[in-house]
Amino acid sequence: MKRIIFLLILSCVMLVFASLLFAQIENEKPLQEKVFKLEKQLDAQRNQRAVLLHKSDSLATLVQQFKSKESLNIFQRQRLEQLLKSSQLNNQQLSILDVEIADSEKQYQGMLTKIVGWYDQKIDSVLDEADEKNKTSKKQQVAYNLIRSLKAERDLYVKKITPQSLKMPSVNKVAIDEFDSFQRIRQKADLLKDQEDKVWKKKNLVTQQISDLENELKLRDRMNELISDTYLMDYNAEIPAQSALTTTEKGTDVTPLDYNEIRGEGFSTTAVSPMDAADIFILQTDVSEISTLDLEQYIQRLKIINKQLSKSADSLQVKADQFYKAAEERKRKTGK
Repeated sequence: MKRIIFLLILSCVMLVFASLLFAQIENEKPLQEKVFKLEKQLDAQRNQRAVLLHKSDSLATLVQQFKSKESLNIFQRQRLEQLLKSSQLNNQQLSILDVEIADSEKQYQGMLTKIVGWYDQKIDSVLDEADEKNKTSKKQQVAYNLIRSLKAERDLYVKKITPQSLKMPSVNKVAIDEFDSFQRIRQKADLLKDQEDKVWKKKNLVTQQISDLENELKLRDRMNELISDTYLMDYNAEIPAQSALTTTEKGTDVTPLDYNEIRGEGFSTTAVSPMDAADIFILQTDVSEISTLDLEQYIQRLKIINKQLSKSADSLQVKADQFYKAAEERKRKTGK
């Protein structure tokens, strides 16, 4: 009788999580359709661009053949003019298409970011529910399987996001010459202000990257805790408590598996680290193959870079303000 009751309870739990998964699929479908539509659009545009490039090369070859001749008859000149017009029109179409591709790529990357954010919210929601008290090991296991499934799907979209590169700002030495006019000093101040704005934009990218990676570390920790809780629940239910601190009946150590190990993938410590860059840093989006230790070190380096960028931006701001004041002083003294 107890076994029947247990099976009924387990069935109810599975139905609840099945309905949760179904709701997740239903809500995700519109986002998936938009991503798929943009992927098809980009593929079509890139294929069209390849055709135009091939045509451009062919036209260039024909034009060169006519131009290489010492003299052309009237029909040849007419043909050359037609080829030049076709080449010009083809190049215009290429320019227009490049703009369209850039716009589609921007929409595509934005939609990828949106669907990844949706998965992040869904995973957090399931984790929060799994953290509630009075959860059985079966419920914890079902929750873990659902989270693992969600994260696997999320990572597929993450891999499609184009990583952004960060080039450390070069220092442009700007100084005021004694013969500089008011307008010239203002131009130099504007240049410094423009450099400051660019540095702040880079800093914002790094700040967002740090936040995303710290969230990844938190997710790994919570997944490990969920696995440990599930393991201990099952272990305590099957083996006397006094033996839980030592060994199993077979004499093997009782150590809860790490989330990275249970995934069956692991995070290779020999994988190429995003820290192996010089003055250009790749802001990694997909970190699924980076070990937790490497990831922590990468975050620390990004924090150092963030401080450097803040210091550089502040310095440029101070210098720009000084130049604006110097320009006003020059105007007061010279009147121009």
